[in-house]
Amino acid sequence: LYVIMRGKIGVLIYPDGQSALQVATLAAGDTFGEIAFLNQMPRTASTVALENSIVLIIQRANFDRLIANQPHLGMIVFRNLALD
Repeated sequence: LYVIMRGKIGVLIYPDGQSALQVATLAAGDTFGEIAFLNQMPRTASTVALENSIVLIIQRANFDRLIANQPHLGMIVFRNLALD
């Protein structure tokens, strides 16, 4: 799971398997990678930094350890993902 702290990130898909189509632009406060994070499945899109950016990376194993000790934090994260 990635949280954009600063900058802009483009979300790309490859409908024909070769040519990139930008389908969204994300900015500070937005998240991406939530589908793969929650389902532990392959990602459905690619991303590219459109300008110098800083992203916070939350690895699933670290998140699982955190919520084992602090379950309420997991609920906060899941609620915020659902609201996006």
